[in-house]
Amino acid sequence: MTSRGRVRSWEILGMEGIIDSEDTPGGCWSFFSALHPDEVIDSRSGTGFDIGGGVSELAVGEQVDFEWEPAVDQDGYRFRAIRVPTASRDSAVADRAIRWLTHSNRNPRCSDLPAASDGYRVAAR
Repeated sequence: MTSRGRVRSWEILGMEGIIDSEDTPGGCWSFFSALHPDEVIDSRSGTGFDIGGGVSELAVGEQVDFEWEPAVDQDGYRFRAIRVPTASRDSAVADRAIRWLTHSNRNPRCSDLPAASDGYRVAAR
C-alpha cells in the first residue's frame, strides 16, 4: 500500500526510523534501504558501500509518501516501509542546506558544510 505520513523519529547510527500515518496505526518501521529499494548494495566485509543519491536519512517532522507492507513483528511494529522515494525530498534537502548556509553570522567554507549525507556537493566556481 502507498500512504502519506510524517517522520516521527530517525536514528542516524541505526539507520532506521518510524513513519506515522493514518494507515499504519502505531507507526511504520523503516530502514535506510527503503530509501533506495532499486539499488543493489555490495556490503562485503571490508569493502564498505555507497548509496546512490547520498540520501540515507529522513528528517523528523518531514512529510513523506511511502509504500509499506504488514509485518508480524518488525522491531515491535506491525508495519514495515518498503519504499520511501527520495526524489520527492530533493527540494526539502536543498531548503535545509540553504537555511543552514544563510543562518546569521555564518561565513561558510567547504569544510564547514553539513555532512554529505544529503547527497549534495559544493563546487567551486
